Amino acid sequence: MHTQKNDQHHYNSHLAEVNKVQDVLTTEDIRNEQGQLLLPAGTAVDARATEQILKFKLLKPLDNSVSIDGQLDSESLYLAHRELFLSDDQLRELWLDYNNEDELNALCAALLDLPLVLQKLTVLKLQLPEVFRQALFCAWLAQWLYREKDIDERTEIYIAALLHDIGLLHIDPELLDKDKRTNAAQWRQWQSHPLIAEKIVSSCEALSKSCARAVAEHHEKLDASGYPAGLISKQISKEAQLLSLLDEVWHYYFDIFKPRKRGFHDIIPALQMNQNYRNNSDAAALLLLFKNMPASEDCSTHPAFMEPMIDFVLDKYRYVETFLLSTGSLNKSLGFQHGEKKLLGMQNILLHIHVSIARSGLINKAYMRWLEQVRQQKLAHAYREVEDVSLMLSIIANYCEQFQHTLAVFIEEEKQHPKIDELKKLEAELAQLHRPELSHELAEQVMELA
Repeated sequence: MHTQKNDQHHYNSHLAEVNKVQDVLTTEDIRNEQGQLLLPAGTAVDARATEQILKFKLLKPLDNSVSIDGQLDSESLYLAHRELFLSDDQLRELWLDYNNEDELNALCAALLDLPLVLQKLTVLKLQLPEVFRQALFCAWLAQWLYREKDIDERTEIYIAALLHDIGLLHIDPELLDKDKRTNAAQWRQWQSHPLIAEKIVSSCEALSKSCARAVAEHHEKLDASGYPAGLISKQISKEAQLLSLLDEVWHYYFDIFKPRKRGFHDIIPALQMNQNYRNNSDAAALLLLFKNMPASEDCSTHPAFMEPMIDFVLDKYRYVETFLLSTGSLNKSLGFQHGEKKLLGMQNILLHIHVSIARSGLINKAYMRWLEQVRQQKLAHAYREVEDVSLMLSIIANYCEQFQHTLAVFIEEEKQHPKIDELKKLEAELAQLHRPELSHELAEQVMELA
């Protein structure tokens, strides 16, 4: 069972790991609720110290009573932004064209009055560096999109973007690997991280309720398919919708498009495919930004690897096609008048998949015959389009996988539901689907490109 005590223990364990490279010391005596001294001021927060306090409920959380040597400050936070954006050609272009040094420095300086926030970001940087990089990316783009708003709104969205995933420091680190989230309890723990982050933000008196709300709702979706509350449409703040969009852009670029030497211009079709599921004004601004960036023209897959690439695309096609056949009648069977929020969210994920596929036009026999023709006749002029199809099918396959996880959680939590047998049958059927994997040789080439 996941508890608040477990949340704090995971974070304390991160502090102990940080202490191996940067001194982490208690700044005051650490006592339990009865006032018993557990750790005197000046104690190093190592594994032994965290184990010593594990069995006690503390008078106040450990993170309120520690200091980290070399903790992030406004200057090092600005430099972290700079390092990220100059490490990648596409990000470098954004930085050189649109970064305002004075304004970003002022936003970084706004955190100087928030020592707990700087502590959390320091731990995030050292323990979950990829999550930290994502936070920097989202924060920079968020403040740029808010460049015409007043300084308070711009500072608020910047801080919310930096902190939206800070709750991940308080859950089991293994769950960052989605393959380790194999049951409903693990998914519930994963889905608790926005609420943990909200609690941290709310504990900082200088931060507003709307900042905390944006953090809490950043995984909610307009169609009620998000979490943790399954909110819908206008129930979700515009700031939270923006954070969700920026997370999606990060995922598209770094996980799917960049490994194929594609840029932000190339993710435009993916964003347009989902345009009914996000705040359109922010999405439109990003589309305009990305349209002004150069489009890649070449195919990144070596001609020698095009045959296994086409095999991979055909496997993905068959995977998605079988998924559609298996789930095609579910929404009609369940109906949409039941008033069950969790069920509606799951149905909307499925509806999203069907709409995305219809928009893409990819799932049709003529397209697959064309792929076979490209393979047999070695039509080099078509290789770039084959790669495009592969990228779009990867996104759709991710949605299919999301539906399967949501279905599994629903079945485990709603064992007495009147449609449970039908849902279990579908779960078993989908479990037989094999998610296509890159061949070893093709995977190696992708890694070499990345």
